[in-house]
Amino acid sequence: MALELPDHLREITFLIVDDMSFYRSLVEQTLGNLGHVGKIYSAKDLKEAINIVNEVYKTGGRIDFVIADYHLSDSTGVELAKKMRAQKVLKNIPIVIFSTDDNSNNIIEAIDAGVDNFFFKPIKDEILLEKINFCWNKRNNPK
Repeated sequence: MALELPDHLREITFLIVDDMSFYRSLVEQTLGNLGHVGKIYSAKDLKEAINIVNEVYKTGGRIDFVIADYHLSDSTGVELAKKMRAQKVLKNIPIVIFSTDDNSNNIIEAIDAGVDNFFFKPIKDEILLEKINFCWNKRNNPK
């Protein structure tokens, strides 16, 4: 059986944030492999990500899920999470951080900032699928 996003997640809107275009493309490709057909926004750093979020919401759109690298050229994915969690309209968007650095302090910092989950590069279809499902359910079906 092929790995696939559940039907209700196939058309959601993602924001991918990584300072390396290779990884942004890889996440997009992986989402496509999982059956995603919705909109994907891509940002290279914190400033661009915030600008995209503001523009999307200003024009009546929305971001449903964020996948961000821990290390960005101008900041961190954790700082992005803090800025999003501070805004009422963005505070419940699932956020996953990924990194090549398995420093446990970074993971703790991310969770403390409101990040929903964390995984390590390289990006694998089954891991990304698991993280998306878990984080979506955590934010959209709270206990």
